[in-house]
Amino acid sequence: MGNQFNAKSKNVVPTVSDIKSANIDQLADLAKKYVNNELKKKLTTSQIRNIFSRVKKLEKKAKNGNDTCVDELKELRIKFAYIGGRVTKNEVKKFMDLLDALAKDAKSPKDVVRFYEFIEAIVAYLKYFGDKY
Repeated sequence: MGNQFNAKSKNVVPTVSDIKSANIDQLADLAKKYVNNELKKKLTTSQIRNIFSRVKKLEKKAKNGNDTCVDELKELRIKFAYIGGRVTKNEVKKFMDLLDALAKDAKSPKDVVRFYEFIEAIVAYLKYFGDKY
């Protein structure tokens, strides 16, 4: 990975490079650490439910080889800006910035699938740690 994600590392905010180059185990560890240290009690699954459901549809298109999913993912960048602008918690804004950067960097259906896997892991660990304020 870019700066080789390490579960014991102090940096808990993943980079685009970390997310794109991680295997599935590393991605799960990365999401778990990020949620536990940065997002729990600051972001709820309901806040990202709309994004998650839209990305799930794009993931299906990506797995079917439909290249339009990349442009559709990039269209969500506006939604990330809107959500980031509505929240008061800096950690949520940083998360939206990360999603924006990941979407902007997407070039292929494979990148869309990876975006989905990351969002899915975030949602799962929000539930795991309890996403209630």
